[in-house]
Amino acid sequence: MKKLYLCMVVCLAAFTAVACGKSGNDKPGEDDGSGPFVSKSYNGDIIQAVAEAYKEFEETDEMGGYANVQGIKYMKSRYIGAVMQLIPKMVSDPDHWQDEDIEIPVMSPGSDNKNNTFDPNVISFDDVVWAMNKMMEYADAHGGSFPNYVTFPTKYTEDDGTQHDNKLTFTNLCVIIGRVISEYVKECKFPEEVSSWQSDFLRKTTNCAVGDPVVKAAMDAALKGVADTPRAKAEALFNYSRDEWEWEDYSNTKKGSVKTIEVKGGNCCDLSHALIAMCRTAGLPARYMHGQCQYSSVIGHVFVEIWVDGKWYICDPSNNSNTFGKHNWSHMVTFNGRYKTLPF
Repeated sequence: MKKLYLCMVVCLAAFTAVACGKSGNDKPGEDDGSGPFVSKSYNGDIIQAVAEAYKEFEETDEMGGYANVQGIKYMKSRYIGAVMQLIPKMVSDPDHWQDEDIEIPVMSPGSDNKNNTFDPNVISFDDVVWAMNKMMEYADAHGGSFPNYVTFPTKYTEDDGTQHDNKLTFTNLCVIIGRVISEYVKECKFPEEVSSWQSDFLRKTTNCAVGDPVVKAAMDAALKGVADTPRAKAEALFNYSRDEWEWEDYSNTKKGSVKTIEVKGGNCCDLSHALIAMCRTAGLPARYMHGQCQYSSVIGHVFVEIWVDGKWYICDPSNNSNTFGKHNWSHMVTFNGRYKTLPF
């Protein structure tokens, strides 16, 4: 996998080990940058509040809509804007970033999550800073409104030859920033890299009824006699969805996972809902992909990716000729995004 474009400003990674502003003579675990972080200011309270907002993500799969700073609740776009101001200060002036309070800015969020095509499973701290810089540049030029996404200069090539932009949405970047701050609060230093996942891809979402009795019954039928390994279970669930359900021609979601399983058929959206619901019920992370796919003509299409043994595998249950990790369309002409929940 090609390394992403690194930040073109001063390389920040070299400073991360001293981000708490500690000297070499300080006590281990207290003042040597090994954490945990202790707030000594309003700025520090912002950092701790954002770490708490990330705890909410870990519990609910949604980044906290508000962060409580000294008894005042600030909406996500505002507390994320504050962190985007603080992180450069924390890196460039580790001894004094808590000395002068910042003002939490008035910002509007980027809300459209339909273009999240960011491919790597991890993102470096430098690339997080680069993305923050781009978001802030856009917001400064547009009255404090964050963009829906930023596009990295380096494209990515899929296994099928599809080359696409690496776009990171504001929503996903909020989660990533929350992870960075959470690690900082634990260790009193910034991580070199963090997961880029916008979700654990295991939760119930709209039209994807994880844990529903109908879904569980189909899962149990698919896994009967199957070895208890992620790869064996993933292949069995995909094969069941491909062989037991029929593709139907209509647009967008009409049935959802439960109804699709009950009637044993649906279009690409509903077949994906049902397969993802079974995978997540079985403890296998699974997510939606949407693109314009090249068959004999170009067709809008939704399919599934399943995480198995450290890799995402494309699984498309809409055609009997497809196999685990292989599909009958040649490539994606346009890649529209990855989702934890399908927006249509």
